[in-house]
Amino acid sequence: MQQTVLNPNQVRRQYADWADKYDSELEGSWQYVGPREVAAQVREFLKPGSRIADIGCGTGLAFQFFPDSHITGFDFCDQMLRQAAAKIEGLKQQGTDVRLELADVTNLPVPDNRFDAAISVSVTEHIADLSAMIREMRRIVVPEGVIAFTAAETQLNGCIARSKSEVSELLIAENLPLLKTFGYRSHFEYAMLTRPAIYNCFICKKPR
Repeated sequence: MQQTVLNPNQVRRQYADWADKYDSELEGSWQYVGPREVAAQVREFLKPGSRIADIGCGTGLAFQFFPDSHITGFDFCDQMLRQAAAKIEGLKQQGTDVRLELADVTNLPVPDNRFDAAISVSVTEHIADLSAMIREMRRIVVPEGVIAFTAAETQLNGCIARSKSEVSELLIAENLPLLKTFGYRSHFEYAMLTRPAIYNCFICKKPR
């Protein structure tokens, strides 16, 4: 089935308009569990004080689940980053240091081997060239660093759906060994779904 996908400018405008009510909607009736589920699984591979890149961080919903960490959040929507910035002071109390950068997630303004881990939650469904995004995540993490991202298996409005097998084959082609994969469900009212959306999370390790 052919998918109608929003272009990057349309996605940016959508999230800019959504920024002020994003947290209240997703954490309320929408039962959005992605950041919590991904963080719970990724933390077992990290040490206190780890340097984490949150790719497409949005309003920073994942930040709270990585205490005692140094997080750099990247997003291409300034309005979403403003919402994330409002959380920085509160996060310091749990030992989480946060920096924010306006950036294209397939062309990040950081040198190679900067982070211990790179995560991305609910972003790949907006990325046409998933290989380019994965290579950029791989570039910025240290050897044996962790790369974790989600992919929507359920077709959502204006987004790209990818099966678990499709993404797994891509990771093999990119020589990224899987540490773990798991699935979870979230409700998205905007997608007009009659059932929860299915997401798969892939946790990989950058080879030496």
